[in-house]
Amino acid sequence: ADTTYGRETRQLAAKPPQPGANLVTTLDFDLQRIAEELLDAESHTGSMVVMDPRNGQILAMASRPAFDPNSFASRLSATAWSALTTHPKKPLHNRAIQGQYPPGSVFKMITALAVLEEGVATERTQVCCPGHYVYGRRVYRDWKRTGHGCVTVYEALAQSCDVYFYHMGQELGIDRLAHYAKAFGLGKVTGFAPQREARGLVPSSQWKRRARGEPWYGGETLSVAIGQGYTSVSPLQVANFIATLANGGSLYQPYAVLRQESSSGVLMEVFKPKLLGQLDLQPQHLKAVVQGMWQVVNGPRGTGRRARH
Repeated sequence: ADTTYGRETRQLAAKPPQPGANLVTTLDFDLQRIAEELLDAESHTGSMVVMDPRNGQILAMASRPAFDPNSFASRLSATAWSALTTHPKKPLHNRAIQGQYPPGSVFKMITALAVLEEGVATERTQVCCPGHYVYGRRVYRDWKRTGHGCVTVYEALAQSCDVYFYHMGQELGIDRLAHYAKAFGLGKVTGFAPQREARGLVPSSQWKRRARGEPWYGGETLSVAIGQGYTSVSPLQVANFIATLANGGSLYQPYAVLRQESSSGVLMEVFKPKLLGQLDLQPQHLKAVVQGMWQVVNGPRGTGRRARH
């Protein structure tokens, strides 16, 4: 047997270690800690993303369940690797950028803005909600079975009235809805981690013909208008679209590195905000949507009023 196998026999050369460069991130330590603690508190499966809407900087990003990256510093045992890869909740999956989910009611902001921008309705237009919406021979239910009464876009957003958005989605049509969703960065990678990001999906009549070989049916638009149906997004895409609304229409590429410095503190590279697109939106329409969302928490019938402080 070869007794030298796996043993050091002689030194060929030696090269002293050099300290690596320092990476200064955009993360806010306190926000990052809070995000992780909130997810850990109830052993949640999910993610959180916090962004600065002024420039696209990531202030916090967390995904659960997670794993200890230090375990990869040395050779991972086959048992440990198997535990990670076969875990039913997929801890190696970064839900913040790789998860793809129906956006749900946050999509109603896109529907509302599209309605106002396209002149389908004004801020004063009312839709009366009896708790359901009839389209063809099918009845689409509102989440509130007793209905919301007659609502404008402000009340519709604050109370998350499905019937308002069913009606407006039908008036808009799928392709106009898709246009605005894509303008806000949905259905494509943000550029934060392009090789690992989920693209998501913004459906359109053209997409369905190509992907399914079928025409688009009007009833399917109702589901899309409230963030359901074929639509899927990543949490990072949602955070970026909300940031774009908040800053007045500037779509930034999310980023998490501020600058790179040498080990002695010499500046090597600075990373600046990158503008991906500028939405040409009417200020009064943006204001209406933002005001509607403000009422979600602060209005007397807002669906998020329990979060008020």
